[in-house]
Amino acid sequence: MNVTETSGPGVKADAVSLEAAKKVDFSDFYQESYHRLVNLLVFVLKAPVHEVEEAVQVGFIEAYRRWSKVEAPEPYVRKAATNAFFRERKRDARQADAEKRAVLAGLLNPRGRSGRELDDADDYAWVQMVIKDLPPRQRQVMLGIAKGLSNEVIASLLGINEPNVRSNARHARRRLEKSLDLKKMISGRAPEPGKGGSA
Repeated sequence: MNVTETSGPGVKADAVSLEAAKKVDFSDFYQESYHRLVNLLVFVLKAPVHEVEEAVQVGFIEAYRRWSKVEAPEPYVRKAATNAFFRERKRDARQADAEKRAVLAGLLNPRGRSGRELDDADDYAWVQMVIKDLPPRQRQVMLGIAKGLSNEVIASLLGINEPNVRSNARHARRRLEKSLDLKKMISGRAPEPGKGGSA
């Protein structure tokens, strides 16, 4: 059995040199495999290059965080990137669905329309504009609520507790009320500049 010394003047230097070696190895791996992984996943996933590049970056970040434990780096990054790609696609689909339901349910009324006819591109852009200034967690909670999910389900999906869901919803509603004068928008009237609006 080999026993290694865990204290002393050389240990700190060894840790620093180990960290430097880790960075050099990872840097070499990144340089050698980045383009190959992007090209492979563009072909396999049949996805736009920019989406795959983002997913591959996430894969490399995950690999770097666990670099000392990763035995087969390229398959690890490929799997992590694929998972990140599908997580993002799922998130985007859920968000678009929740936003559309929020508009249909009357929680959001784009530009004071009275009808239920939606022009997907315009309305999606409007909803994105409305919620973009909310902090990420509040935005996620509000989309869950708009989708009709219970606090329990939202908490489970986001990995937080129910009181946290309620708190985020309350804060998001207050922000939206202040920034959009939501009560007037729901009734179909846009706020006049200088009279309760944020203009």
